[in-house]
Amino acid sequence: KQWYQRRVAITAGIAKNFKTPSCVVYCQTPVETCRQWNEKCQHYDSCLIDELALRFEEPNARQRWDSPCFTINPDNTYDSTTVFNDLTQAIFNAGAPRPNQSTQSPALAAPDFLHQIDSEAQEVVDAISTQQSLGNYIIRIPGAETTLELTQNINVAKLRRLKRQYITYTKSHPPSHVDRVKDSFLQYLRNTIL
Repeated sequence: KQWYQRRVAITAGIAKNFKTPSCVVYCQTPVETCRQWNEKCQHYDSCLIDELALRFEEPNARQRWDSPCFTINPDNTYDSTTVFNDLTQAIFNAGAPRPNQSTQSPALAAPDFLHQIDSEAQEVVDAISTQQSLGNYIIRIPGAETTLELTQNINVAKLRRLKRQYITYTKSHPPSHVDRVKDSFLQYLRNTIL
């Protein structure tokens, strides 16, 4: 049951992400009829049919991921023209689905976001170089709460390389607060160097 709900929700989410209308067509066939059809063609083992029937959860048109839902029963007579007209209306004449939180792109960062990260990270690199040249191995950066304890001297080339790696990392994992870039970079250095 959970598998079906996840699959329908994922399919509906993909359709919504591409702004494409979608619908569910449920062929309401009794399990006994499925067994009879399978016995004629011998496509599947009978225990597999039983297992699928136990796991299957009928779509519910009141749930948003199952809506609109069209139910077709092979035992009943129905007007195929009406069903196809309803399907056509639901897919081709309906507007694009409204976006929701799962399909909307996150807000873009400020235009100078990377420049700000680069300049603050460079301040940290410069401060580390200066404090190392003075013989300090416990690095305190003005404007940052995090301290960095070094066990060895780190040359400027390595610090610059780590800064570039950090900037690449922040493109996909931006810090929660832009004013905490120095602390974030120091934590990155602590995790990378030690």
